[in-house]
Amino acid sequence: MPQRQPTPPLLDRAHFLPVAESVPAARKFVARTLDTWALPHLREDACLCVSELVTNAVTHAYAVLVNVTLTLHGDRLRIEVTDDEPANPPPNRIPSPAPDDEGGRGLLLIAALGVASGWTTTLRTKTAWVEFPLATT
Repeated sequence: MPQRQPTPPLLDRAHFLPVAESVPAARKFVARTLDTWALPHLREDACLCVSELVTNAVTHAYAVLVNVTLTLHGDRLRIEVTDDEPANPPPNRIPSPAPDDEGGRGLLLIAALGVASGWTTTLRTKTAWVEFPLATT
């Protein structure tokens, strides 16, 4: 009986300038990619999370480019937003904003919508990521 070869991961990537107009452009990129990959059920949550991550990169990093990468591997979709500002990572814990704070809920939202999230840094970059299960519950 022949052995089944594992399916290689799907990957799509887009590069954006660190400007406010990149946030809706990143959402459109994610929506289009998920439609191409036949994953429309993930579109709403994925677009919301990429909006938060790209907004954070545009607002808090002094980046030259903001890169958005979608990877479909196994039973998960992973969205990564990378900028070239490693000195400004997200907090190690989810923030607890005051009820009257205007911001500070993005990472809470991402943690609630994804099954896993976090960030990594290298000497030159910072990547914030979120993962979603492919199966609907």
